[in-house]
Amino acid sequence: MKKFFLLRLQANNRAAFSLVELIIVIALIALLAMLCAAHSSFLTRMLVRAELEHLYSVSYYLQRKALMLHVPQTISFDIQNNRYDADGKTYRLASQVKFGTAHGVKGPPSQPNTVIHTPITFTGNSITFYPDGVIQSGAVYITDANRSVTYALSCAVSSVSYLRKYQYTDAWHIIS
Repeated sequence: MKKFFLLRLQANNRAAFSLVELIIVIALIALLAMLCAAHSSFLTRMLVRAELEHLYSVSYYLQRKALMLHVPQTISFDIQNNRYDADGKTYRLASQVKFGTAHGVKGPPSQPNTVIHTPITFTGNSITFYPDGVIQSGAVYITDANRSVTYALSCAVSSVSYLRKYQYTDAWHIIS
């Protein structure tokens, strides 16, 4: 009988995982995976937004330069190479960012009624800033490589020209 208890004690001292330990480890791994996925989409959204802000800054600068020098200024877009030229400089979009929209997005942002097929609606794929402060009307759409995030920079047809920034999340929302 003593031998039986000793064998049983030895059997209970084996190294193993309990069901509770296994569930805790799986829950922690799932939590980490969820946090990484959320963090990744946040970074993607911020990267596209940063590119939009940079394009807005360049546009604002050229509008003011056209007013001061009384000379039209332009930004020319190269859709295939994901870059634009302004003021004698070439700006390349980040590798995860390109001109375009998420699938099925309608535009223009101020009155979305038709699906967007071209990422740049400015005539000749360029924005012209005139010496009297007028900006050529149109829009530039920027998205990520997976086409999950979309932003737009637009200038509507109006008597006073100004640039507006939009974010698309199931509908267009004005940023500024």
